[in-house]
Amino acid sequence: MSFNKVYQKYNKYIHYLLNQYHIRYNYDDYYQQLLIRLWTLTKTYHSIKSQNKDAYFKYRLKYHLIDLLRNASKQSLHVDLITIENHASYTALADDDLLLHQLLTRLPSSHRLWLNLYLAGYRQYEIQNQINKSATTIKKYKKETLYFLRQIIQK
Repeated sequence: MSFNKVYQKYNKYIHYLLNQYHIRYNYDDYYQQLLIRLWTLTKTYHSIKSQNKDAYFKYRLKYHLIDLLRNASKQSLHVDLITIENHASYTALADDDLLLHQLLTRLPSSHRLWLNLYLAGYRQYEIQNQINKSATTIKKYKKETLYFLRQIIQK
């Protein structure tokens, strides 16, 4: 399978994905990453394993972009926290962070784990798989954690 043919066919789809997820910053970087992924998919595609070539490419490209966005959000959060910690002018923010940390230590460890995974962008079924609990237990963690946080905010 020729990459040029695949490129001509899926180039507009890559732009569609980038616009669908409202990517304005680092547009070229994400575009390049998706092109590289498209190239690797053309090398690894086997018609025996996957009957529908269009669905194969579109599915893989879409979820690769989602993975890139999720990783970028985790990295930017980490970089932002390091930057904030390095600047002494953000003492008020550090105090708020310390207060938030103290409040979160009052949560049970399972609820804290749920909150960390939820804030990292994981969905309920992903959290369920991560901590090996049932769906009802995850819903209970969510309900109790949100109730606790609402009580703190109302005070």
